[in-house]
Amino acid sequence: MMEMLPLVICNAGVPSSIGVIPYPNEVTLCEGTFRADGATFTLDKSIGSGAKEAVKMFSSKLSAITQKTSKVREG
Repeated sequence: MMEMLPLVICNAGVPSSIGVIPYPNEVTLCEGTFRADGATFTLDKSIGSGAKEAVKMFSSKLSAITQKTSKVREG
């Protein structure tokens, strides 16, 4: 599931650092757009409650932004 989890960085200016783990070798900030439809995230039974909450929050925000329903289900 994690390989399907997109990384979205929103820029409201030029940041002095970007907190991404693992830290990328290089980041180039550009203007542009992308299209995102709703998604279904399947939670592995072995992940912790903190990770589950992070996926649920991401799903909720993705739904609000795209106006398409994103779902979270237990795997």
